[in-house]
Amino acid sequence: MSANINATPLGSRLFYWVGFALIATLAWRALVPAHEWPSPNVTYMTMLFDAGMLAGLVGSYAKGRFEGAGAHALFWLGLLSGIGLFIIRMTSSPAWSSGHIVNTLS
Repeated sequence: MSANINATPLGSRLFYWVGFALIATLAWRALVPAHEWPSPNVTYMTMLFDAGMLAGLVGSYAKGRFEGAGAHALFWLGLLSGIGLFIIRMTSSPAWSSGHIVNTLS
């Protein structure tokens, strides 16, 4: 059996997926209004998931040897997006529960 030398390691793929996921999640929560109130358990679970993705991004970046401006830009955009997800929650009480900037609920 021969090993595929050109295979992308799991850490590299994880880095790119988590970076794009954090950026997409921030865009979703910033642009789309919340339409329902999640339970407190779901609120804390999504915050834990966001923190886990942020830790995974930093950990995979620290262990990997990523070259080029694209990987570094993705890291910084992902890091700022992950921090932005928690900043959104600090803006108001409805944002704390839903994670979205705009709420259509009364």
